Amino acid sequence: MDEKGFRRILNRNVGLPLGLGLVGALFFALLIGYLLNVVRWVEHTDQVLNRASEVYRLTLDLETGMRGFLLSGDEDYLAPYEQARGKFRPLTEQLIGMVGDNPPQAQRLERLLALQEQWDLFAQEVIDSRRDGGNYLAEVGRGRGKNLTDGMRRELDTFINSERELRQQRNSEAGTTTFWGAGIYLVVSILFSALLALFGRRELMNLSQTYSQAMARQADFAEEQRRRVWLGDGQSQLSERLLGQPQVQELADRSLEFLAEYLDCVVAALYLRDGHSTSRSSRALAKGSP
Repeated sequence: MDEKGFRRILNRNVGLPLGLGLVGALFFALLIGYLLNVVRWVEHTDQVLNRASEVYRLTLDLETGMRGFLLSGDEDYLAPYEQARGKFRPLTEQLIGMVGDNPPQAQRLERLLALQEQWDLFAQEVIDSRRDGGNYLAEVGRGRGKNLTDGMRRELDTFINSERELRQQRNSEAGTTTFWGAGIYLVVSILFSALLALFGRRELMNLSQTYSQAMARQADFAEEQRRRVWLGDGQSQLSERLLGQPQVQELADRSLEFLAEYLDCVVAALYLRDGHSTSRSSRALAKGSP
C-alpha cells in the first residue's frame, strides 16, 4: 500500500467522524435554538392570554358596577366601574401591541375597542338618566347594552380561543420537529457509523494483510542476508586457514577441520585422486565429538 492510499484511509476514518460530529453539534445547536424560540413564543402567548383574561375581567367590572348603581342608586357601586373604565383602553392597546405579528387577532381587539366605546356611551347615558331620575329602564330594556356586551365577549372569546389554539399548535410543531429531527439524526448517524465501520474494517484488514506480507518478505530478506553473511564469513575464514603453500594432505586437513567446525559436523572426510589413480583420504573430527 502506497502512502497516498494510507493517507486516504486515515483521512476518511478520522476526518469523516470529525465532520459528522461537527454537523451533529450544529444540528443540535439549531434544534436547541428552535426549541428556545418556541418556548419564548409560548411564554408570549401565555402573557397575551393573561392580559386578555384581565381585559375580560374589566368588562365584567364595567357591567357589574353599572348594574349595581342602576339597581341601588348608590354611587359607591360606580367605583369598580370607573376604575375598570380607566384601565380598559390602555390595557387593550397594550394587548394590540403584543399581537402585532398576528393581524387577525389585532383586528379583533380593535373591534373590541370600538364596541367598548359604544358601550361606554350607553353606560354614561343610563347612569346619567338614573341620576336625573329619568326612565333608564326603558333604555336598558331595548337591549342595546346587552348586544354590545355580548359582542365584546364574543370578540374576547374568539381572541382567547385563537391564542390557545396557537399555543397548542406551537407546542405540537415543536414536539413533532424535535421527534423527527432527533430520529432522522440518529438513523443517519447509525447508518453512517455502520458504513464507516464496515469500510474501515475492510481496509484495515487489507492493511493488516499487506503489513503481514511485508513483514514476511522482510523476514525472508533478513534470512537471505544472514545466509549470505554466514557464507561470506565462512569463505573468508577458510581463505585465512589456507594461506601459505601447504601440501595437498595438509590443505585437505585444514579444509576439513575448518568445515567440520564451521558447519558443526561430527566427522568429515575428503578423498583425493593423484596422477597415478591412487586414492588418499583425509579425515577430521569436530570439537567435542567422540
